Amino acid sequence: MDEIILEILPPPQKWNSEQRDSYCCSVTQVIKNQNIRYVGVPEVVNESRETERTVAYQHKIDNIEFIEQLKEYAPDLIPIPYKICVRATKSNFQEWIKQIYEKGYRHIVLVGGENHKIEYPGYTVLEAARHIKEQFPLMKMGGIAIFTRHGEAKRILEKSQAGIDFFFSQIVIEPFNMKQILHNLSKLCKEHKRGLPKIYVSLSLASQPKDIEFMKWLGVEFPTAVLDYFTCEEERQTLEERSIETVEMILDEIFHFMKNEGFDIGFNIEHIMYNNLYLSQKLHENIKQRIASA
Repeated sequence: MDEIILEILPPPQKWNSEQRDSYCCSVTQVIKNQNIRYVGVPEVVNESRETERTVAYQHKIDNIEFIEQLKEYAPDLIPIPYKICVRATKSNFQEWIKQIYEKGYRHIVLVGGENHKIEYPGYTVLEAARHIKEQFPLMKMGGIAIFTRHGEAKRILEKSQAGIDFFFSQIVIEPFNMKQILHNLSKLCKEHKRGLPKIYVSLSLASQPKDIEFMKWLGVEFPTAVLDYFTCEEERQTLEERSIETVEMILDEIFHFMKNEGFDIGFNIEHIMYNNLYLSQKLHENIKQRIASA
């Protein structure tokens, strides 16, 4: 896989064919402008979290359906669909993975439940990974890493042992927890005589206050100083400018960490809201230039 992955939201079901075509054209333009090969497409559902949703949920089209449409515009892209494995029954998941494998898909990201209080009907991430590894050994599997979660290094190791090859992190607003988890993970991998799985740090730019509120609802943790900076009404800079400045500092620290500590880190770029797609292109260009000059 490449060092930079672009994550694209499936469009809402209520969009008509003209709106979907326009969106696919916009996505394709970004893909072509940046020579992007790998595109992650999440499965978006109406999640049950402990806090009230800050942005109204819109039913999205199935992510595989969207990928098939997107490939009509960009036939060379390599899709990475996300699958919330716990939500599907085990038999439905088995049939689903068989179908996409037969269609030629060779990458997938397995996602667990968003609420530990819910008893889900399907496979856990570990169970789903073991099933895929046994039945479809050529499938490259990804998982989700949450650097602010207690014991995350051990979780990543266990998922890696179950067959998961790479991990996309939750959106990172500060790099301290990321660095600590990677150090802990490196020690665990050495103890178990395993190589480090590939970690893709997820980044996103914000253009409006509701972007911040939505990220917080998704579980992204904002340091108090950063949140104050983003929400301060007296700042002369726009929120977009402040967001770019903050992500620039995060990237400075990540690339310094990579150089000094020898970690091979990739990047996953998210756009959160449909109108922020142009920011994904800006961020992709920035990271691509940094990698080229590193």
